[in-house]
Amino acid sequence: MKNIVLSLLLLMSTSAFGSPTEQSSSYKVIGEISGSVLHCLRISEIELKKLNVPDLEKYSVSVIENGDSVTVIYIKGVPEAGQRGAPRGGAGIEVEISKKTQKAPRVNYLR
Repeated sequence: MKNIVLSLLLLMSTSAFGSPTEQSSSYKVIGEISGSVLHCLRISEIELKKLNVPDLEKYSVSVIENGDSVTVIYIKGVPEAGQRGAPRGGAGIEVEISKKTQKAPRVNYLR
């Protein structure tokens, strides 16, 4: 998870030197997220550490807002375009975060 946060910080710092629409052969934008999504990822990272989840680089991440909560879903493997649920052989972890308390009342494994 530290790699993801560091990559995002590097991405933000490099985009400060040029406009986001400029294309350069030295780097490319691999993703953009808002500060609130980054905050949710950091909260979910605490829960993943409690579960001793290894190698987050093999997971795809989705962040979904549901009224009073935000759900961060980590699915092992990369789903194909339009696919619903986990890829074949892939499992996942779902972390629900309360907007009011900024804590994770529920953490579930997905199959």
